[in-house]
Amino acid sequence: FCRISAGKERENEICYHPFRMTPYLIKVQDPEIAEDQLCCVLLAEKVHSGYEAPRIPPDKRIFTTTHTPTS
Repeated sequence: FCRISAGKERENEICYHPFRMTPYLIKVQDPEIAEDQLCCVLLAEKVHSGYEAPRIPPDKRIFTTTHTPTS
């Protein structure tokens, strides 16, 4: 996972969007070269939060959670 800048919404406030990054290693054959070449492809999928409901004010969209070894 990573976050990517989406520009500024307001002065001095940068907006970020979360993305899930999935790497793939594939073989590609170049017609000029007889052997396969390894190629790394990175799939970036934007993650949409279930906590961004329009009826909830932006300053109240804070979610935290804790875990213990037994749960």
